[in-house]
Amino acid sequence: MKKLEKFQTIFLVAGIGFFILSFVGMGLAPWTTLKKSHSEIAQVPRTPEAEAGRKIFMKEGCWHCHTQFVRPIAGEPLRYGPVSKAMEYGNEIPQLFGTRRVGPDLAREAGKRSNDWHAAHFNNPRSTSPWSVMPAFPWFSKEESVQLTAYMQSLGKTTAEPKLSQALLDRGKKLFAQECSGCHGTTGDGRGMALPFLTPAAANLTWVRPTPEYIFTVLNRGIEGSAMPAFHDTPSNDLWALAHYVQSLSTITAVAPKTAPTGGKKLFEALCVDCHGNEARGDGVVGAALQPSPPDFHGLKPAPERIGEALAQGVPGSAMPPFAQLTTEQTEALKGYILWLIQ
Repeated sequence: MKKLEKFQTIFLVAGIGFFILSFVGMGLAPWTTLKKSHSEIAQVPRTPEAEAGRKIFMKEGCWHCHTQFVRPIAGEPLRYGPVSKAMEYGNEIPQLFGTRRVGPDLAREAGKRSNDWHAAHFNNPRSTSPWSVMPAFPWFSKEESVQLTAYMQSLGKTTAEPKLSQALLDRGKKLFAQECSGCHGTTGDGRGMALPFLTPAAANLTWVRPTPEYIFTVLNRGIEGSAMPAFHDTPSNDLWALAHYVQSLSTITAVAPKTAPTGGKKLFEALCVDCHGNEARGDGVVGAALQPSPPDFHGLKPAPERIGEALAQGVPGSAMPPFAQLTTEQTEALKGYILWLIQ
């Protein structure tokens, strides 16, 4: 009996020792390594709003039903986007891989949906996804909803926007020829082979000078109500390459007026605000219900010629009507005000 007790003590001490060894080797050592390399990992830093949203995500237990990890198995990259990489989680302490997929994986959520979609979804998930089993969170304050939305829009932005280079533009040109030229044309003028079939027509990219961030979001999300699909399953570096190449297609040389043209503001308020919003960001009270929705002119930055064409002819296939009743002076004033507003 005494011998058995002696061995039990040895086994107990050995068990505790192995536990401590495994904890140090598999827990503390990797954690300290991550802490040292924290600043070396090329990730897009989250805003304070997104950080606050992450805390809400953890507090409400969202990780119980939503994972944040795309596995390298059949179907997952097609459904959720590129396979997750270790470097994406270097700054995630604690990590939120999750364990179950009652809801969809959120690893590549950034840019897939608009901010107002997320706000509606948090308030009542059935309003945007009738089949959802997610509980409603109607008690969220506006601030909490904005913070959680900011966190959703940060998921998947794991690498910073690459610096503009000739190699990046060359990659973008190759991708544009493969994925975009059929609709937008080889030069981006909107006269691709698919033109006779598209309503609304593909955008003439030579008459706009969009910001890379705006193009990246459009590529990620697509444009509902048009033939523009979402490319959220494409690696982010390729999307950035496309974004910079598309920007390079612009032929805009006009300079925005330094002051708002007389009468332009009144015309804009009378004819455009309901759809385009007070600042031409596409967030008017009517615009939210339209498909395709009005663009954010601050991101799209259309040329004077494009604005004039839209005012004279409308945009077939969208809610934008022609304003043939405007005089030449009124058209110029309205164009000038829009250009002044978005400069």
